[in-house]
Amino acid sequence: MSSSSFAGNEASWCLMEHVGMRREQHMVSESLHRSGSWLDSVGHALLADEWRERR
Repeated sequence: MSSSSFAGNEASWCLMEHVGMRREQHMVSESLHRSGSWLDSVGHALLADEWRERR
């Protein structure tokens, strides 16, 4: 499982880390925001085996 969010969206990436996902990427100026500016993104992931172990 993988997911990404804007680096500035602390609530989103904190939730992903809370459920056990690890931060694997930090992309600089990677996502175009609706405001027209480019924002950094962070990518998180969790292997299926890791998810099963947590349950």
